[in-house]
Amino acid sequence: MATSDTPTIFKSWIQSCINTIGSEAGPNDFPSSGRTQMNDAVSHRLRHDARLHFEALSSSAFDDGDARNIGAAQAKSEVNPLRNQQSTAAQDVSSASSGNANGALAILVSTFGPVLSSGSAVATNDGLKALSRKSHRLVARARALHCFLGALEGSGSLTHGVREAVGRFLVEICKFGGTEDGNVDPDGGEDLMESERLEFVDSADLSPEEITQQLKSMDEAEQQKNEALSPPIVTVNADDIRDISMICLAALLCSSLDIFPTRESKSTESPPLEKAIEVVYQSMHLRLELAVLGLRNRCDMGDSDSINASSGAGYESMQIDFSVEEGLSQLPRAKRSICFNLLEGALEGIEKDASKWKALLSQSESETSSFCNLIPASVLGKMSSFVSLIASCLHGETDPRCLLQLLRLLNRTQQVVLPLFESHNVGCSIGSDIDVDESHLIGKIGFPSVDIFDAVAPYYPVHFTPPKNDPHGITRDLLQYSLMSVLCERGAKYDNIPINEKNGEDETMITLSGRMFLERLDPPKTVMDYEPVSSGSDSDVEDKLDAIRDLSVLLLPSSSEDANPNIRRVTTAFLTELSSSLARVHEESVTSATGSPTTDNETSRGSDAKDQSSLASSVRQFSSKLAYSLEGYRPNSVESGLKRSEQNIATTDLSLWEAFVVDIIRRLSPTLGSAPQGSHGRASTAYLASLAAGGGLITLNKVLQSCIPCFLSVLELLNDDRKLSSAFAQSGSAKNRDEDKMAAAMRGIAALVSSCRVTLGRLERERRGVQINPHPLLLYASSIIQMISSVLNSVAKDGSDNQLSLAAVAALESLLTSADLQTLNKENVNSMIKSFSTLSNFIIHSDHAVTTTSSSDQWKTACARALGALIARVFVDDSSGLANECNDLDVYAGSLLRQTLSSASSPPNTTFNTNCNRYDWTVLAAACSNGPMSVSRRIVSDICSKIIEELRSNPASKDSIDFIPVTALSYLVRNGGMNVSISFHEQEGRQSSSFTIIEELCKPFKCKSTTDGVAKGERDMQIPVGMSQLKLPSSQAGDMEEANAVIRRANLFLPHLLPAYEHTSAISSLRTLVNSVGQVIPPLSEWDEVKLSVCLPLLAAVLGCCDRAWSKLDATTVDGLKSMIPYLAQFCMNPDHGLYARSSASSCLFSTIFHYSNEERCDDDGFAVVHNLLDNDVFPALEEAIESLKADMSDDATKEKSSFLFVSSFSRIEDILNFMSVLGSAAECKGGLYARLGDSIASFLVELTCTNMAKFSSDRESIELISFTEDGRENPLMNASSHISILTASAFGNMLSVYNGSPFWRQRIAHKTLPTILRALHEQSQSQHPPALGTLAIICHMLCCLPVSILGKSNVRQFVPTLVAGLVYYSKNTSILVESEMISPKAAELLPIVIASLAKLLSNSPDDLTKFMGIIIPSFSLLCASKISKDYIPIQVLVLQCLELATKHPHARNTILREKGQVVAVLSALVDHPSSIIRHTAVQVRNVWYSTL
Repeated sequence: MATSDTPTIFKSWIQSCINTIGSEAGPNDFPSSGRTQMNDAVSHRLRHDARLHFEALSSSAFDDGDARNIGAAQAKSEVNPLRNQQSTAAQDVSSASSGNANGALAILVSTFGPVLSSGSAVATNDGLKALSRKSHRLVARARALHCFLGALEGSGSLTHGVREAVGRFLVEICKFGGTEDGNVDPDGGEDLMESERLEFVDSADLSPEEITQQLKSMDEAEQQKNEALSPPIVTVNADDIRDISMICLAALLCSSLDIFPTRESKSTESPPLEKAIEVVYQSMHLRLELAVLGLRNRCDMGDSDSINASSGAGYESMQIDFSVEEGLSQLPRAKRSICFNLLEGALEGIEKDASKWKALLSQSESETSSFCNLIPASVLGKMSSFVSLIASCLHGETDPRCLLQLLRLLNRTQQVVLPLFESHNVGCSIGSDIDVDESHLIGKIGFPSVDIFDAVAPYYPVHFTPPKNDPHGITRDLLQYSLMSVLCERGAKYDNIPINEKNGEDETMITLSGRMFLERLDPPKTVMDYEPVSSGSDSDVEDKLDAIRDLSVLLLPSSSEDANPNIRRVTTAFLTELSSSLARVHEESVTSATGSPTTDNETSRGSDAKDQSSLASSVRQFSSKLAYSLEGYRPNSVESGLKRSEQNIATTDLSLWEAFVVDIIRRLSPTLGSAPQGSHGRASTAYLASLAAGGGLITLNKVLQSCIPCFLSVLELLNDDRKLSSAFAQSGSAKNRDEDKMAAAMRGIAALVSSCRVTLGRLERERRGVQINPHPLLLYASSIIQMISSVLNSVAKDGSDNQLSLAAVAALESLLTSADLQTLNKENVNSMIKSFSTLSNFIIHSDHAVTTTSSSDQWKTACARALGALIARVFVDDSSGLANECNDLDVYAGSLLRQTLSSASSPPNTTFNTNCNRYDWTVLAAACSNGPMSVSRRIVSDICSKIIEELRSNPASKDSIDFIPVTALSYLVRNGGMNVSISFHEQEGRQSSSFTIIEELCKPFKCKSTTDGVAKGERDMQIPVGMSQLKLPSSQAGDMEEANAVIRRANLFLPHLLPAYEHTSAISSLRTLVNSVGQVIPPLSEWDEVKLSVCLPLLAAVLGCCDRAWSKLDATTVDGLKSMIPYLAQFCMNPDHGLYARSSASSCLFSTIFHYSNEERCDDDGFAVVHNLLDNDVFPALEEAIESLKADMSDDATKEKSSFLFVSSFSRIEDILNFMSVLGSAAECKGGLYARLGDSIASFLVELTCTNMAKFSSDRESIELISFTEDGRENPLMNASSHISILTASAFGNMLSVYNGSPFWRQRIAHKTLPTILRALHEQSQSQHPPALGTLAIICHMLCCLPVSILGKSNVRQFVPTLVAGLVYYSKNTSILVESEMISPKAAELLPIVIASLAKLLSNSPDDLTKFMGIIIPSFSLLCASKISKDYIPIQVLVLQCLELATKHPHARNTILREKGQVVAVLSALVDHPSSIIRHTAVQVRNVWYSTL
């Protein structure tokens, strides 16, 4: 854009501002409510045009060599402004030209000045155009300001002088009355001429007609006058003009500084760089002055005339009497936000100036004196006042939007301004504009952190609940985060800040915030009326947990940083106080958790104890992490990561660490030597052990040095045999007191040793495996071993175990896992061997290895874990798995391992059952969990060898084996850690032990050997080569019998082997299993059936262990699984196969469909496979089974026989329906294209249940079940049609009971099937027969599997009558369930589902049952009184629970009182029930009914 066009453009802009005739301004044109965007088309256009014009000027100014030509041209004709004695503003404005943004902006100010002045006429080159109406003048000013705003937004950077001139101009407009004319009505009315004010009608001596005529003439004259003027415009008041000027001022203050022309001129006459730095200081000073004065002027509401600012000065004086806070409180929320935006703009400008200042300092340090590196004290004083003003704006603010804006502004202030107060930046002022004697201010001007804290502290903690449908999105967490950002000075980067002295104590934001959090955590107990800050929670513990979290945010590093800089900004006094408070709160919480007073509500008591334990744990975690941070240890870079660098040690200040750690250790450790068994001693032990475990190496050594001698002093009694004997010989309280004291000391040693292991493990990981030398336990290991040996030797003598011996075994285990055993001397090794020999006598020998009582379980478990820890320390982590027998202890451990393996694989002398505890297995599990991989390899290999040996040696006469080795393997998998399962599946393929076990399980039993030395069974199974030598089995029945025997053995064996395949490490064996199954499916012989019976459960366990297994499969394995889908389907529906194997095949099929590839092509292929299964296999088989059942029922000969003949047909239908439900649930969980298939299956099952006829798709014929007869409707329990409908309903329930996939597919199924169900319920409600069992089963499954929110309250209410009718029918016909021969057990299995549905409604939706309670309670009483069989006991327990829930019904009081006598009588009769669980439950429910009023 040409420079010469600028004046012309400005003239057109001013003409647009003045020309208000015909404007179409509306009520939202100007920000009367604080809006910064106007809908006036003229204002929008002017702002847009101005921004584009000045953006073009700003870019063109730097197109030609960084404006060197402009600077050189001006240097020739003008005096350099920075070397002249004139003011910077005058120089910049006088030297400006319309060719750059600065000059154009100066011209724009002079051009638009008349429009924005308070006069009533506007001067233009075309003459004077009178603006006779106030609204016209205000609109013109508003448009002019918007034009100004666009110019400021388009200007990239401005010189200090131009900013000063424009800022002075805008500040004047912000004043109250700064936009008013001489006789303008402040309330917004029109200007009135004196003659107009005197116009009135004198009614004296005038008739009514004459008065009316005069008024009419006046109205006509007024109308003619208005027609001569321009049309009226919507009112724009003076406050709108002030708001727009504030927005312009904010845009001005946030613009960048252009040090003109110092940096642009390259002549030799240019001033030095320090002059440019002086301009930066002046710019900072100016931004602060203009922002504060603009805010004060805007907040002045005209209530006082005491503004002490001379006319025209603009910003010279800051002495204004009225309060900014008071003025802000009178402004609406939107106008307050504009004021805060002004402060944000000034802060953004300060940040830009600071960045430019740092850049100038870094350009040439040699050219600048050290004097220029110091920020003038006057500038810092203005910054301090500016920050205090921002903080004062927060007082009394209640609007969450403004509150959030101010909190963010304060945090931004800390990030920008606070680093400028570093001590090496503070100096006296320089420059002529701010040159005063400020030497006395050096070191006394500080950042006003106290003012900020005083402003934000009342808002902690945040109490805010956003209104419903809040469009602003402000939440409590958002406000809390912003508040914590201020309190924690988040993002502020500084090192050395001068601290103001207040009351003799150093006050910083961090210490102030920390003490406030500390008061919430540990309120002062000396001031009775003190009320600590609270979040409003009913629980005191919740407040303290919140305080711990806030302290963690304040002082601990986040996950993205190595250290929190706030840790260097606290004082030693604060850390000492913090440490004492943490220890005190920890002790109180531990005491409350372990010794809570007994309350009537046991549930509440348990919850309080749990909360107190959580608080104690949080305190320990925080204190240990803080000690670690204060210690200063951090893993260094890769080059120096092996050890702590000397520089880090030299620069680490341990004074803070000593204040937090050493002082509290000095206070707590004496208790450990005097009374470790007390509550104070136990809490101190736990607190110090957590410090040792979570702190660094220095903290660990300090805790060990201070605490272990105290514990050892308590145990000194063990070194004197005479004293020891007398101690054990004591009786009564003295003996117990000494034993408790020594046991507490021993447990304290165990805790400290375990803490040592935790710390060393973390440090070794951080140091990449380099161990700590010397070991921290080196000085104490020998003494600890002697004490432990003394205790265990005494146990060996008298054969009794006590708390002291338990603590000694625990300490021994901790010592084995933590100490360096290579440093032990011969005496210590012998003592340990003697101790372990004592322990092994209780564990390894067969008469002690198994116990069925709990009296000595704790002692033997501790001994077993200690022996396992010893075995774990012997082995090195290599492939050999051999013992490192470097000393006597290693030799003993190797021998112990061999004995334990032999004992673990052998049956015990006592009768073994699932309730027995095998402590030799516990030894091996502890060794695997604590030791390296080589330990697990050795143990698992030996156990697998024993399993294989037992399978091979089992004679043919036995159908089962003892299962001791495989049970041991199962125990190790569940309790020995991940290494056990990894070792079991480590060797892939046929060489692995896992595959060998599978092969042996599938082989036939060995027969008695013949004379040639070959077993008869083996010789018969061999088929010689050649067709002429083909030899068929001697008897097919014999092979089937033997195969069934092998399957029975496998079914007993597999439950112990499955845990090893339910681990993620079993993925390595998946390919072998898939190949094994793929080779024999479909089975062609009895031995193929055997192999499938073994491999399918294992394959299902691997596929179902986790979704991650599928991401690790290779393409060959995936293709193998997909190819097996049709064969698995046929296997599932074939009743000739075993039930266990068919169930496993269904699980494999479900997993394969669910995890089918999500690629579009694969989805289409998989959908086609599943759809073909339904069309070609499922529905033809279902139709055939239904027709077969109909034929059996129509045969007269069959009717005369037992109904047992129907069982096979019913089972066939049930198997097909269950398989259909598997396909449907898999398709629903898969989603996408499959979901339509699942929906069709669900709709088919529901329609078939409710209407007895259904069609799956349009291309298939309808399937019809057996029709209901009149007798069948009256007695559905004995009707085959009812039983079939229960089968279809159960299949639908199986679909709903699957919880994989998306959570919405069950909601979709409910939406699609509810119309059919409700229609059937409506039709059945018209009859007097009992409810249809199929429909009853459908609604019960939906109530049990789906929440009421999905079903809908109205639909549930329609379910309830049928549900209650079903309960009544079953309660009156319980005898049929036993006395009559049922066609299918499904009818009996429906009763507990009905009761479970009622129990859910009684708990979650009792109002829906209110009108039926008079029927429900008597029905429950009848069911309780029924004595059917042992299988009925679970149903009775469920009914008793429902009776207890019925007493809590809020609206059934009268019914409960009426039925109370009958119910209590029934419950009293159940007290003599043979089952103990029935007796106990009946007593509990009877007590509840007795207490019901």
